[in-house]
Amino acid sequence: MEPSTSEIEEVSIDWSQVKQRFEFEGVITEEFLENRTWIYEPHGRLDHQLLLVKIVDARIYCYLAVVLHVYEQQLFTFDEQALTRIQDRINKVILVALNLVAYKDFLMLISSELMFGNMSDVDHTNDILAKVRTKANGTLNELNGASTNEIDRLSFNFDENQLSTNDMIMKIIKDFEDYLKELKRFLPFDYNVLLNFIGMSPYSSLFIRSRLS
Repeated sequence: MEPSTSEIEEVSIDWSQVKQRFEFEGVITEEFLENRTWIYEPHGRLDHQLLLVKIVDARIYCYLAVVLHVYEQQLFTFDEQALTRIQDRINKVILVALNLVAYKDFLMLISSELMFGNMSDVDHTNDILAKVRTKANGTLNELNGASTNEIDRLSFNFDENQLSTNDMIMKIIKDFEDYLKELKRFLPFDYNVLLNFIGMSPYSSLFIRSRLS
């Protein structure tokens, strides 16, 4: 089963190479299971599992980048009540995403900056957006085997006429919420158990570093 890499409507991202790589790793994993090799080498398909984790992380960072980009573009249209309501929705969806990303620190930092910073300040908003966009691009470049993280793989595309009301940002946030719900349904296990198994927890980080060195 493949994690969703369906198009995010408001941004253009080429997932073709990632999909091909995941399918290739999937064939190897099927043989690994059929031959019962996992009994003797339980971490033998760690690369495939890590690829799944990176795809999940990349999708979440890309969605968040879109949310913040539209938020920044529409900031001038928000009154105080709308600003509070939208910030609350964004923070809530980030808290849901925190349960699904491998590394919590980054989203915790972003959530803190959203909650305690001045989100009516364009410069502050742009600073947060830049961090999320850099994180998204870095993860996408890793997935595509790029030797540099300077390649910008996010190309935003939306109708600027939609920016005159709050409808656009609310739609983007709902799309993000729906994606996280879909992702939870897709994962047929406790994702945190998988993260722990492959070394994405404080208690197993030593193993993962030695395994990949």
